Amino acid sequence: MKKGLEVRRQLAHLMCGTLIICLYIAVLFFLPNLNPLIPALFLAVLGVKFALLAELNLVHKIPGINFLVNFLEREENVKSFPGKGYIMFLFGCAVSIFVFPPLIALSAMAIVTYGDATATLFGRWFGKIKFKNGKSLEGSLAGFFFSLIATSVFIPFFDAFIACFVAAVIEGSSNNNFLFDDNFFIPIFAGLTLLILGGF
Repeated sequence: MKKGLEVRRQLAHLMCGTLIICLYIAVLFFLPNLNPLIPALFLAVLGVKFALLAELNLVHKIPGINFLVNFLEREENVKSFPGKGYIMFLFGCAVSIFVFPPLIALSAMAIVTYGDATATLFGRWFGKIKFKNGKSLEGSLAGFFFSLIATSVFIPFFDAFIACFVAAVIEGSSNNNFLFDDNFFIPIFAGLTLLILGGF
């Protein structure tokens, strides 16, 4: 896999996730009584729209969409499910916002934003100890470390540590061969972990 492509993909992942987190913080600050279903639906509809455009692009090559697909998508996904990672990411964030209290939702989105991207990049660059699915221990440790830093902004360190560990295990063991990938499952399972831990 070309490293340049993976850098572009993960930078886009980081920017998209950071934007969603910042916008959600703004919503919580300026519209504290807003039903969480509204921002959740917005992200879900955005995900559906991207999915439809990506599928339509397979046939009609839509300007702009076709450029983004070729610029950011892995070769093996271009003809099967272009944009899958971003679409699953939006769905995962939507579910997190709707299901979890604000601090847990923010933490879950921070984990998938900063943990998943850094795990992929560090795994590609420095990964030596490989798992059966091709991912690496070094990548998982990097994802854990960076997600822990980001999540500790919102919640106590111990809770962040446990949730980030769970997320690292999911990220390191997933193979993304199913319809829903780790971009969807990581925020949900991280959020459920924090919900079980309580205190929010």
